[in-house]
Amino acid sequence: MEPTINDQRLRTYQNIFGYDYTKYNPWRSAGYSPIASPCGIGGGGPIEHPENGADVGKRWQGFDGRKFPEGKKTEWVRGSVQEVAWSINANHGGGYAYRLCPKTGNLTEECFQAHHLGFPSNQSWIQYGDDKSNRTAIDAERVAAGTFPAGSMWTKNPIPACNSTSGGVGSPQCLGPQFTPPLPGLFGYGEAACTKVKAGAGGDCTQEQAAYWKQKFNFNIIDEVQVPKSLELGEYVLSFRWDCEQTPQIWTQCSDLVVTDHDQESVLI
Repeated sequence: MEPTINDQRLRTYQNIFGYDYTKYNPWRSAGYSPIASPCGIGGGGPIEHPENGADVGKRWQGFDGRKFPEGKKTEWVRGSVQEVAWSINANHGGGYAYRLCPKTGNLTEECFQAHHLGFPSNQSWIQYGDDKSNRTAIDAERVAAGTFPAGSMWTKNPIPACNSTSGGVGSPQCLGPQFTPPLPGLFGYGEAACTKVKAGAGGDCTQEQAAYWKQKFNFNIIDEVQVPKSLELGEYVLSFRWDCEQTPQIWTQCSDLVVTDHDQESVLI
């Protein structure tokens, strides 16, 4: 399909010599691209592709993240505002959204699409490490026009990659950003710029350069999401979906939570 997101303000990889080479990648029509699982696929799919660094760990190629055992259940009060966070290892640009699906139903992409969470403000935060006081507010670029489902709210990846088609992968040098960074000097490809894989080249970094990129990207991108007041109480799965612009990739991951009608701390008091 033709892209629905063309506003330069929302682009994360710019045209090269006038050629719009990302127009058919997921972020350019956020939410429209089909995916294998809303909770992620081990190794990226059923067919092994180790040349791209796919590592399934203790699972197997094609393992569906929906089959993981339950994790820790975070409690969210319906109608409240809650914090969510993600981090970048390979900066493919694009943008992201958070969605819910009740555990009583099938954890399909359609179920998650029916419960997109809104962002109550146009502010995000960059936080280094686990120290909440080491947090800096930045302006967030939100979009709800041209997305799927219609009206669903997405957020542009605020960290610019290096200003080349590669984004900086395979090169320890990054001479400039794709767009204006949210904080001075905060741009680049991330730790994966030094990863030794066939598809992404890499491996040209010295130990000092590898350590530099690892430390520079040791941060989380934090947002607040609005928990709808209309949600039924009970157990849910939260899905994070990142539609990339540089590549035809979509990254997803899930976590467990419980929606309640009271604050647990208040009950304890």
